Amino acid sequence: MNYCSEECRSVDFDWFHWAECGLLDRLQDESLGRLALLVYRLVVKSGLQTCIDTHDADLALTEKNCIYDSEDYACAFLQVRTSKS
Repeated sequence: MNYCSEECRSVDFDWFHWAECGLLDRLQDESLGRLALLVYRLVVKSGLQTCIDTHDADLALTEKNCIYDSEDYACAFLQVRTSKS
């Protein structure tokens, strides 16, 4: 993988590489779907318990209190599909 700078490489490693190394082939496998890597990163970044707590929380209260924050799992959890299946 190529990076524009040493700083970008370091940030990527600190954020996700430690958790993805050895799993990328599987996470990018089309049989899992195109969003598997994103979902994995959300769980790694937020923590499994945060994901479970958000899922189990009162949806109306979560929506009311959710201000977009790229570090907050609730914002990703509240996304809706944009196409019909």
